[in-house]
Amino acid sequence: MEITKEWFRKNGVCTGGFAWWCMNQDSCPSTVINNLMRDDKFNWANWVIIKLLPRADYVDYAIFATEQVLDIATDIRPKNTIEQVKIFMQCSNSENLRQTIDSSVHCGYAAYHGAPHVAYAAYHTACAAIYSNSDMAGFAAISSVLAMADKECSPDSTKHNQAKELEKRIVNYAISLVEKLK
Repeated sequence: MEITKEWFRKNGVCTGGFAWWCMNQDSCPSTVINNLMRDDKFNWANWVIIKLLPRADYVDYAIFATEQVLDIATDIRPKNTIEQVKIFMQCSNSENLRQTIDSSVHCGYAAYHGAPHVAYAAYHTACAAIYSNSDMAGFAAISSVLAMADKECSPDSTKHNQAKELEKRIVNYAISLVEKLK
């Protein structure tokens, strides 16, 4: 698989992302993702990842990202939602679909009881699985990073550094999924 000008256009790249790619002009997905991370463009790397991966892999990516922060939440509902998504992905019958939808709705309620970004990550993971929506997988990864860092944290804070490390861990996992596509 190669990343080309046509690939970007087909996937609806933003102007800034396309301009960045034009300046770097690499067609290898892993290299593009690594270079985006080098340039501190996690959101853009995340976008490339979810556009490259097939459904099972982008849901796996979302699950991985969310599991990295589940211990932050004191509410059990995000963890239950992720467990239900795993069951749904193994066996997509109507009962598992109903239970996954129920879990994701309960996750929305959990957002009001501490660690909202963890709840959002789990909810977005469920939506990625239920609706086959890669953008939701991307939102799960972003929510996981936001769960690790306070919006107010300064670039030299411990939480900021932990969030940056989490970005790297999530992207490295995604690269392993992308490289299997070759």
